[in-house]
Amino acid sequence: MRRKILVGVVAVAVAVAAGAGYWVYFERAGAADAAGAAAAAAPAAPPKSVPVEAQRAAPGPVATEVSAVGTMRSNESVVIRPEIDARVTEIHFDEGTAVKAGDLLFKFDDSVARAELADAKANLALSERNFRRAEELFRRGAGTARAVDEGRASLDSDRAKVDLAEARLDKTRITAPFSGMIGLRRVSVGDYVSSGEDL
Repeated sequence: MRRKILVGVVAVAVAVAAGAGYWVYFERAGAADAAGAAAAAAPAAPPKSVPVEAQRAAPGPVATEVSAVGTMRSNESVVIRPEIDARVTEIHFDEGTAVKAGDLLFKFDDSVARAELADAKANLALSERNFRRAEELFRRGAGTARAVDEGRASLDSDRAKVDLAEARLDKTRITAPFSGMIGLRRVSVGDYVSSGEDL
């Protein structure tokens, strides 16, 4: 009997609790809906203003600077040296000025070279005349083939001597090998220089 009463009391308590929970839940939901409707009906608050800086874009120069440590070297560089022993007679440049390829830089005493060239040309002229005589005598039958051969050999030798004398004369003039800026000279007019010496 007591057990039945206890079960009944518990059942009533559970029912009361369920009813109270149901009432609280729906009461709060209704209040939330009402608050939402009121908020929707109320005017929205203006957002906070944010300061903005603006400037009109315009074209202008942009400089890019790069700092670096290095060594500058010229693209082409040469130390001028003579191929013969001679005395400097002329210098045709100013230090630190620009020169073009082929410009005359130094001139040496060429008196001996010119004399050798004149002697070689004189011997060549004589060889040419002798060779023509030998050929003419051989055509007439008064000369020999050997005389013609000797005359031709002498003519070729004297031509080679003229070429050699002209080459030696060319060595008395030093020209710029390429266009560029001339550096400092180490000699003056009147200096006697040796072949291979820095000029």
